[in-house]
Amino acid sequence: MPIRTSKKDKGATGGFTMIELLVVIAIIGILSAVVLMALDKSREKGRDAQRASQMQEILKGFELYYSDGGNYPSSGGNDVMLSLNTGAGDVGYELLNSPYLNQIPEDPKYRNSNRSYMYCSDDLNGYVLYINIESDDDDDEWCHMIRGGSSGCSLMAAGQDECKF
Repeated sequence: MPIRTSKKDKGATGGFTMIELLVVIAIIGILSAVVLMALDKSREKGRDAQRASQMQEILKGFELYYSDGGNYPSSGGNDVMLSLNTGAGDVGYELLNSPYLNQIPEDPKYRNSNRSYMYCSDDLNGYVLYINIESDDDDDEWCHMIRGGSSGCSLMAAGQDECKF
């Protein structure tokens, strides 16, 4: 007696259909995009925390400079970049050739760019230190820390916010 097989047994391979595979791939793609967005936001906050720490280090250097000399380094009332490429007469040069600061910190994301730390002093009795933060939605958001006067600084006139560190 011949053995009968059903149609189901002949063509069954036990695999997934193409639609099932595409749905699973789409779900994995959406989940990975959500995770990457959350990870990027936490990286921004981490870099801002590093900037806050570096800013405090710079502030301490300026305060030590002031306690020894009775004034802050002059920038001539202009906003100047605190950078590693400093020359004689530059604010960064004055700090680096003193016992107050070993090095000018670099921005954790924008290394060697115009988005590092800016300094302005127009009266030697006060200064404004600017920092570019990225936690806000605007990538060019600057905030500032003010010590003493220096109301003639140009970024200050642009209405930048006080840093909330």
